[in-house]
Amino acid sequence: MIAVRAVIERLLNDVWYENSPLSWLLIPLSWPVGWVVNARRTRAPDKRSTPDGVTVIVVGGLTVGGTGKTPVLIALARWLSDQGYRVGVVSRGYKGQRASDLHRVTERDSAREVGDEALLIHRELGIPVCVCSDRQRALEALVAMGDVNVILSDDGLQHYNMPRDLEIVVLDAHRGLGNGRLLPAGPLREPDTGSLRWIGFSKGTAPMLTGVLLITPSGRDTSLPEKFYHGRPAWTAGLSKTSRR
Repeated sequence: MIAVRAVIERLLNDVWYENSPLSWLLIPLSWPVGWVVNARRTRAPDKRSTPDGVTVIVVGGLTVGGTGKTPVLIALARWLSDQGYRVGVVSRGYKGQRASDLHRVTERDSAREVGDEALLIHRELGIPVCVCSDRQRALEALVAMGDVNVILSDDGLQHYNMPRDLEIVVLDAHRGLGNGRLLPAGPLREPDTGSLRWIGFSKGTAPMLTGVLLITPSGRDTSLPEKFYHGRPAWTAGLSKTSRR
């Protein structure tokens, strides 16, 4: 099984990142994916309708596979906590047995129950972490607890029903967006990246994130929002390519 998976990964890497002719043949299969994504976006509520007194930040990815999202989230959560913010995290609980049910992670939980990312975040930071396949439910649960004023979402960029104030997108600086095509012709999870607010690049051969860059449709605003960062630049640590998440 491991050998088969490795062969599939090599094939997909060639198709998505090495400009393989096979990618062109897969383009028609990406059209339905784009239609579904756009339909979900259209039905989604206003992203700005976040709970009063709470800032919601999504740390996610545009491409399939690991890019270092979870370590970036941990570094950001630690920095925010050091600034005096009360931080909580929502996670899907990927591969966890409790992912289908709303659950607040505790020290007694195992990675098998809540997923390794959620457990790692809780043990590293000791902050509230809620897992649920419906991230909106997890967000509402954290808000109801009343002890957080910043909520970070571990992945969930494509969970369009969840409101958010900021989107931080972590990309592998070596691979970038690959051939720029939508699944399965390319590695993109969603089309039309022009509406993104933030993009962070995780260098493919270096252990540090290069920084956080504000991207707006106008391309003019490069300052951090006063509402949240008080105008100070933000830098954070990432992972090397060999241990992406």
